[in-house]
Amino acid sequence: MSERLVIVECVEGRCIRVDVVTGILEDVVKEVAREALNKWNVSDSDFFISHDYELISKKLPLSKETFEVLSKYNLQRRGNEAIARVPVYEISYSNQWDSEKVLVKSIIVIAPYIDETFKKELVDYAVRATSLELQLTESENLSSV
Repeated sequence: MSERLVIVECVEGRCIRVDVVTGILEDVVKEVAREALNKWNVSDSDFFISHDYELISKKLPLSKETFEVLSKYNLQRRGNEAIARVPVYEISYSNQWDSEKVLVKSIIVIAPYIDETFKKELVDYAVRATSLELQLTESENLSSV
């Protein structure tokens, strides 16, 4: 079923693409992956796609629009909140191994569009995930433990 989706692409801590499109999630993920293959340097990096779920929590009552979107994703009520399990896909076409950790230089995040708040959270996540300085700092902090 066609729905609104958000696509966020970040390279080395900078967002280069934030789009809201309409399509079938799995088809859009495959199409974006095909596009990312053209950006992939086969001899320099791995190419991977991962799939996970993000728990979304919204205060009740929900607007009709928000209810319609979240009801597709195992919507449950907990007290005065609605909780949904939303699929999130990540595509990385530029990354490198540093000891036992992967340093992600580029990432494309694709998920259902819930609202502007969720879109901003995806952008913030993608920026952090590709910030090499932040990744190296975290790696150094872990190695000193």
